[in-house]
Amino acid sequence: MTRTWIRALFAPVVVAAAALSAAGIGQDGQAQRVHVPDPGVPEVTTLESLFVRAAYNAEGYAVVGYRAANSSVGDTWMLLDVGMALRNGQKAQKITRDAVSLSTPDGKKVPLPSNREYVSANPTAIEYRAYMSRDPLTFPGETGMNVNCPGPGGTFFHDFGDASSASVDPPLDGVALNPRCKWSGRLYFPVPGGIRYGQYFLDIKFDKTLIRVPFRIMTKDEQEVLRANYGSIKTQIEKASKPIKK
Repeated sequence: MTRTWIRALFAPVVVAAAALSAAGIGQDGQAQRVHVPDPGVPEVTTLESLFVRAAYNAEGYAVVGYRAANSSVGDTWMLLDVGMALRNGQKAQKITRDAVSLSTPDGKKVPLPSNREYVSANPTAIEYRAYMSRDPLTFPGETGMNVNCPGPGGTFFHDFGDASSASVDPPLDGVALNPRCKWSGRLYFPVPGGIRYGQYFLDIKFDKTLIRVPFRIMTKDEQEVLRANYGSIKTQIEKASKPIKK
């Protein structure tokens, strides 16, 4: 049996207003209309793997891998593997540090911290989890973004808090994007009260639009339900997905 929260979280949806719904999987395996988390902006959201979520609109793409975060319930710092890209025909732009934030299940908005804050916190435990088990970031839809934007295009953090190489590494003031390449890297957020189960959004302000990638920190039972129904959920997503008009 596919639970309501899975139907709600992983069905792709084109958001037109505050209320929205999408195709999902019912107890009898037939598609039905269900309520989904409302990002409040026009976008398509997709399920790329067990711990990878993506969202895109007419301007760009954003992908989130959160396996390490899902294994860090109770920890203060959240690590996300993130990819960003522009759609074909868009002008080059820069995603600055203040354009990225995290929305928590209790409605808090957490800004992206500075590299100095990250270095001071020294969140080595979650970094170790991320390096031991991570998922490839797959961009959905038309893009075949397999080429990373060449440096020095900028970034947000130096891995493992290595600030000593800042003079030779890309600057930490944001990411330069163009339609011919992608950016991928790690983002860190200090979560008030610690990471807990529930619905989160990674919010990224592009030049003209806001993309909100929904991802859920899942309990073990929720993970098992998703694993057991992954194929049918993925099929429903592919059939129901409607591309955003450029």
